[in-house]
Amino acid sequence: MSKSLSSKNKMNSTTSSKFLQLYETTPVTAEKWCHGDYKRGVDEAIKNLLTLDLGYTQDNFLKDAYLALGYIACSFALYGTYICYYVQMPFQESKPTLYVCVSGYFFFSFLMQLFSWFVEKNIIFQGFNKELNEKIVIESKSSKFSDKITFTITRNKSIMTTTSFGKWFDKNGVFSAADFKDDFGIYVTMDETKNKKNQ
Repeated sequence: MSKSLSSKNKMNSTTSSKFLQLYETTPVTAEKWCHGDYKRGVDEAIKNLLTLDLGYTQDNFLKDAYLALGYIACSFALYGTYICYYVQMPFQESKPTLYVCVSGYFFFSFLMQLFSWFVEKNIIFQGFNKELNEKIVIESKSSKFSDKITFTITRNKSIMTTTSFGKWFDKNGVFSAADFKDDFGIYVTMDETKNKKNQ
């Protein structure tokens, strides 16, 4: 009797969770010794959980700004290519233009790197919850040869926690969305319940 009830509860939680439905239809598997697969899998799961189940809308400003710098850098390179290969301007005449194109390309590429180091840093998600009228910022960091990942969740205050990828991936590298939702959801909803009580 208890087994049938627990299985019904699991089915109900799955059907009510868009996050769990997503990972049921498209399961995620990481290469066994590929650290990047585990990190990307967890980072993507955080975004999906927050947007699909927890009511957050992602703010893409940082990614858009980073891409804009990249597009500007590429535009300098493309214009230099256009001058050399399509206009076929003599080299002596095109030198000033090429100098500007090369300088512009390296300048904006350098700006991209600075933006990544000092602005974007380890941020993988920032968003806003209209119901709570609250912004959230999540950072994740993991050393290349480590099984540990550290999260910093910032709203009214910051919460930092370190855990192992092994909590959410089995020995074959298969990601458990249900375990992830139970574990990571606690950190995100911990302050939400307090905020709702205060409202």
